[in-house]
Amino acid sequence: MARIKCPLSEAAQISRHRPAILSPDGVLRFGELDKCVRTTADLLYRAGVREGDRVGVAMSVEWRYPIVVLALLRLGAVTCAIDAELGAAARRMRLASVGCRIAVVSGGRASGEKGLIEIDAEKVAGVVYETSPRMEVPHLDLERPATIHITGTKTPLAIMHTLGNHYYGARGANVHLPLHSDDRWLFNVAPHMVTGFGILMRCLLSGATLVFAGEDETFEKALRHYGVTCVSLTVKDLERFIHTGAQAQWYPDLRRIIVRGTVEPAELLEEAERRGFRIYQGYGLAEMASLVTGCSRHAGPEERRTCGRVMKYRDVRIGEDGRIYVRGKTLFRGYVTHDRVELPLDAEGWFATEDFGTVDADGCLTVVRRGSPGEW
Repeated sequence: MARIKCPLSEAAQISRHRPAILSPDGVLRFGELDKCVRTTADLLYRAGVREGDRVGVAMSVEWRYPIVVLALLRLGAVTCAIDAELGAAARRMRLASVGCRIAVVSGGRASGEKGLIEIDAEKVAGVVYETSPRMEVPHLDLERPATIHITGTKTPLAIMHTLGNHYYGARGANVHLPLHSDDRWLFNVAPHMVTGFGILMRCLLSGATLVFAGEDETFEKALRHYGVTCVSLTVKDLERFIHTGAQAQWYPDLRRIIVRGTVEPAELLEEAERRGFRIYQGYGLAEMASLVTGCSRHAGPEERRTCGRVMKYRDVRIGEDGRIYVRGKTLFRGYVTHDRVELPLDAEGWFATEDFGTVDADGCLTVVRRGSPGEW
């Protein structure tokens, strides 16, 4: 059984007094975050959450989100993340499809579904008291299922990952594009997307700070107000940002903009770089716990116009028809339907994506067509 020391426990020992979370409500340091998570785990246990339970999480982008999911991780439960903006009926359907009997919700999103225990995130996250020894979890099992991210609208997919998938995903990404303890990452990703969990893990492993903006704070204001150094954007997000007339000198702390996808048209990337922004394109998919390839900190002009090289703990090959195949330690456990988990792989363990691309002599991937945009 592969086990690791709990990343939060380790961060709390190494960086106890450093900020783990910044938000309009103040600063939560790593030592304080560890205490909050222990208390939340105790409260969830008292509410009936047990090891192996699948627990729905329908939360907006807020500082309580990491406390809830880390508490569920400590309990050995599985976070089933769903889009908080869905209507009550759609949420109930998604929760039922993966066998959730308990859900943590925020923003008054309780559905009142009979037989479903719904817990208000505000009542369990952010409080601290002395907990029982059972909340002390020094080590975690990498092979244990940790999350199910339910994505898509017309045909939702329930994608299961182990803790190991997320752990190696974060480690590999941090080797490729290092984070440091003085970094501040603006969390602007919907929690039901797998990228959000990846950002959380990357910050825990590096001692970096997660930033949560207030509801009345614009993206641009948050970048300046909190001294954000890193942010992850979709291509459309980047386009909107550049169209505001943004200049790098307005955001002196912003060191890197990670773009999830290929920036098209190419003129958009060139314009962003002319304005002084450092853009790092990457290719990923939910089944691989987010990023698969990315431009590194040493990338030259040619590499920065691709989706970069394969990150550690991942493998990529291009089929005869140009299809992209992936495998590695970040590859998901499978698609979930009730109690059934299916992992569609070929005989050599490769997962066939719906995307097509090429890899050049330097090992850089260029995606020429995405079969399905997906959510990651």
